[in-house]
Amino acid sequence: MKRCLHLFLPILLVALAAPVALAGLDPDTDSMGIWLDAAGNANCFVEAPFAPFTTYLLLSHPAGPTGGFACRVSLVGAPYFILATDLRGGADIDASAEGFLVGRSSPYPVVGDQIVLATFQVMLQAYAQLEFYVRPPVPPYGTCPGPVVFGDGTTRCCGVSSGDVNLPVATVNGTCPVDEESLSFGAIKGLYR
Repeated sequence: MKRCLHLFLPILLVALAAPVALAGLDPDTDSMGIWLDAAGNANCFVEAPFAPFTTYLLLSHPAGPTGGFACRVSLVGAPYFILATDLRGGADIDASAEGFLVGRSSPYPVVGDQIVLATFQVMLQAYAQLEFYVRPPVPPYGTCPGPVVFGDGTTRCCGVSSGDVNLPVATVNGTCPVDEESLSFGAIKGLYR
């Protein structure tokens, strides 16, 4: 039994570490999320007030050329300022504070299977939790339950990196968002039975 435990323990540790190691890039096609780096490797961190930081609205694994997008980006929780928004050469015709209906004259460049749709420079006014949500545009596009992208004369429905538009896609000073499709401990343990 002791010998068996020595064999099982390293496998268990690797299995438990796997979700953390694989959590970097969103694996879904046409999935939007807020990330803390342009490669989509971090969606949570701790930040002090009055220290500006940059967040990235990314489209992961685009299904085709993308020249525009429509969504709402909501920030909920701690008091904050958005110091700057960069639409990466696009023009926004949605007049609402959270809404984006952005188009470009040429497709966005794809770098490492990611498209940076926008960047936001944010500054907290207090040390408290701030959650980021990517939600469908208002009004919604057809039957799309989430954000949309435009390219080659078509509209594509997108998912969000948290798996649900009602769950945060990124968090500052809080618990890290987890994709609802992530494996549970029981599912991982079941692989080794």
